[in-house]
Amino acid sequence: MRYWQGDKEKALSVGVYPKVTLGQARKKAEEVRAQIQAGDDPSKVRKDTAIKKKVAAENTFEVIARGWYAKQAHTWAASHAVDVKRRLESNIYLRGLRQCLPQRRRANLTIHRHSTLAPWNETAAIHQDGEIAQSRHHSGRRIAMLRQCQSSQEIRRSAYGARP
Repeated sequence: MRYWQGDKEKALSVGVYPKVTLGQARKKAEEVRAQIQAGDDPSKVRKDTAIKKKVAAENTFEVIARGWYAKQAHTWAASHAVDVKRRLESNIYLRGLRQCLPQRRRANLTIHRHSTLAPWNETAAIHQDGEIAQSRHHSGRRIAMLRQCQSSQEIRRSAYGARP
């Protein structure tokens, strides 16, 4: 779609044909026309929105925590740095489960509290209904995992990684 902003001609794409239907393209074109009539520059609005999304993605706890770890790791003993990294990855980031989590609704996740679930090196127990309760030694917290994951061994590897 071509439009004029001030004395400059600009072009803005509303999508590629197979992915965007004619009706969707017309609706987007109407929205762009409304922005132009309001005095806004649609390409600038689109760029600002993309920048806001990028900043929001960069300000997640994981990104900030990884930056903090990178700054602090050289000041710690090697064993402490390894421990901190392992704890962040296993308890905070839930590394390896990010692919599964968006596919399940919150209703499918539960938190279990048991006095004893398994020895500390056994980190998962599969319940009869297929839900998997994740445990961490030294605490009574159990983080529920997803039915979709293949086995307790896979969950142990994805959630805790290799232990040093």
